[in-house]
Amino acid sequence: WHAAPYTDAGVAAIIETELISYALRRDEVKTWQIMDFDNTRLDYRKRKGSVTNGQAMALSTEWCRSSLASYLDNRAGGHGGAVTGSEQDLHDVMCDYCRLSDELRGVAMHASQCDCLELSTHSETSSYSQEGDFCLKNSGHLLCNVLGRCSSEVCLLQDFECARREYDEIEVPLRGRGDECNSGGFGFAPTLTTLVFLGCICITNVFFWY
Repeated sequence: WHAAPYTDAGVAAIIETELISYALRRDEVKTWQIMDFDNTRLDYRKRKGSVTNGQAMALSTEWCRSSLASYLDNRAGGHGGAVTGSEQDLHDVMCDYCRLSDELRGVAMHASQCDCLELSTHSETSSYSQEGDFCLKNSGHLLCNVLGRCSSEVCLLQDFECARREYDEIEVPLRGRGDECNSGGFGFAPTLTTLVFLGCICITNVFFWY
């Protein structure tokens, strides 16, 4: 699943269009690392690049994090600008790449038949940084880490959806509940072909889950 082509044509086109601009600059270090742009950026400049499921998942998580950081900066009137950033703006952020990131990580768990702890980096590997790093990339955890808006619910680390559950239940004026995403962002589940792989075993020893 991780290395297979990302097959939702509509969302893939959006991601690949964004990558064209990222390939022209080096300020987004994480995006460059995910896409190995030192070797592949010319493909994207020529509009010949494509993304895998794993890259779409990693990119959407990173862009969720950066969108939340931009929202926080706008709320603080960063760079000398006016204070902006409403609850509706945050809802749009949480319904965009943040929602897509959660959905793709859910599909990865479903496809591998592993929970998020099993898909996290193992402690004996050189890239290990913290327990449950896959679990902690749920958008609810990112919302907590970036904005300090943390769920009051006590969540088990392996309960991937728990951290966002409280945000999903709030009512945002002019938007609806936190999980009602038809008015902003992607607002739909990615139509991946992963259900073909439901019989596979947990494959954390084969793929690196960003």
